[in-house]
Amino acid sequence: MQGDFIEDVPVKWTAKQIVALLREERHAKDWLFFEELRVGTGYAVDAEQRIDAYSIHPFPSRGLARVAYEVKISRSDFLAEIKKPQKRRRAMLLSNLFYFVAPAGLIRIEELPVDCGLIEVTGKGYLNTVVKAPHRDIASPPWLFVAALVRRAGLDGYAAGRDEAQKQIQDHTQRLNERIKELEGELDETAERLAEVTGVYT
Repeated sequence: MQGDFIEDVPVKWTAKQIVALLREERHAKDWLFFEELRVGTGYAVDAEQRIDAYSIHPFPSRGLARVAYEVKISRSDFLAEIKKPQKRRRAMLLSNLFYFVAPAGLIRIEELPVDCGLIEVTGKGYLNTVVKAPHRDIASPPWLFVAALVRRAGLDGYAAGRDEAQKQIQDHTQRLNERIKELEGELDETAERLAEVTGVYT
């Protein structure tokens, strides 16, 4: 039931799994999606801060919409976040919409800050927008954040290309191994027929 909460009960979903659901179900098309996105480059304190998940629509027709997601799988972690709103300040400044994302029942609606939305993950892995985040007009992002986006996009592109190359190598290797087995079988059959003809058995 919505009103039943038990502190830090183990939940089915991990933060990584929830982020994967966001990528697959919310931003599989047109949107740029980033996991564990740093808000800057270099080693400054502010630059080290990360956003669990961040997406941006690259077309003006969608208003270049920017969405930040904070994933919570522990009730105590959520309550600590609520007590320290400055923790999400940077993500709020860089997004038009801000969502908490958590397993169903973890967060009470009445506990939700007025400037945040809530997405729940059902036991079957569906994403349900319980509270729609209010749209906020924001200033243009600082250059450090733009640099972080560009850098991350390049790294993600490199990783995707690397993974695709590895997959192609694995597929090619598998086909070669299958062909080798076929040739070995053909050689065995040829040797047996030759032995029958010559009367010599090896």
